[in-house]
Amino acid sequence: MSRTWLFHVLISLCLIKHITAVSVDSQSLLGCEAIIRPSRIYPYSPANYDYTSNTPSQCIQSCSSAGYVYASVSAGQLCFCGSTTANTTFLNLTTTSCQITVCTGDSTLYCGDDDYELVYSSLG
Repeated sequence: MSRTWLFHVLISLCLIKHITAVSVDSQSLLGCEAIIRPSRIYPYSPANYDYTSNTPSQCIQSCSSAGYVYASVSAGQLCFCGSTTANTTFLNLTTTSCQITVCTGDSTLYCGDDDYELVYSSLG
């Protein structure tokens, strides 16, 4: 095998992974909502979750694998799951509150804020 061939294969795999992640995120995004404290709307945190590489796709996959309907990301590194939602009308995503903190796993994506979370369907 030549190095050029191997290089092209690796680049192709990286592009496929990126395109898949973007498609999952954009198709399943429901919106942004305020975090309700002290209890959370989405109260479950996935077991063995790597918060240092948080992305919406990673959170969606973890919540889906655990059998939850919704996945939410907030504060850049947090992922929570749930099966019910209290909000039927999410905030407009152009609101600056929804796009403050970048994800720890991908600085080109937003992962909510300390007071707001981006909510996704994990049903696929």
